[in-house]
Amino acid sequence: RIIYDNCFKAWNTHDLGIQKISLPEHFPTEQIILIEEGMNIYSAIEAYRLCSRKIECNADMIKSLEDYTERKGTYGIRAKKLVNAHDDIEFAGKTTQELLQTGRTWMTLTERLLFELHHFVTTGKHLDSEDFSSTLCTGSKFKDYGTPIVRLHYDTLFIDCVPPDIAREGNDDCPREVMVFQ
Repeated sequence: RIIYDNCFKAWNTHDLGIQKISLPEHFPTEQIILIEEGMNIYSAIEAYRLCSRKIECNADMIKSLEDYTERKGTYGIRAKKLVNAHDDIEFAGKTTQELLQTGRTWMTLTERLLFELHHFVTTGKHLDSEDFSSTLCTGSKFKDYGTPIVRLHYDTLFIDCVPPDIAREGNDDCPREVMVFQ
C-alpha cells in the first residue's frame, strides 16, 4: 500500500483526500496518480486553485465535458514521466479521431489536471512548460466544442480545445497515453 503524501497534502488539507490503494510493485510512484471516487473536473479545478495556481477556462465548455470511457470508483493511472507532452513524438500530428482508432487509453482532462497538480506539488514546476507544448486530452471531449487541450502560458494554466478531426501542424498538441488500474 502506498500513500502519496507529497502529492496529496493540498487535497487532504481541503477534504479532497485520496484513499490508500494497492499497486503492483513495478510502478514507480512519480508516474502514478490516484483518483478518488467522485473526483471530477470541478473538484480537480478547485484543488488546483487551492494550491494558489491560476487556471483559465471557458465555463460553458467545462459544463459540456464528457469522457470517452467512464472510469468508476477509486482508480489509478500510470503515464510516461514527461514534463512536456510534445517530447513524446509517437502520436504527434494525429487527430483525436485517429488516436481513438488506435485502441489505446488516453488521458482525460480531469486526469491531466490532477497529473499537473501532482507534478507541481512534488517539484514546484509545471508540465508543458516549454513554448508551444500542450497536452491533447484525447480521453475527453467538449460536446459541440472539440478535444480539450491544456497548456501553460507564463504562470497560468489554460484549458482550450481543438476540433476532433483536425491536427495542428508540428508537435504542439500531443496526447498522453495512460494505463488505468483499479
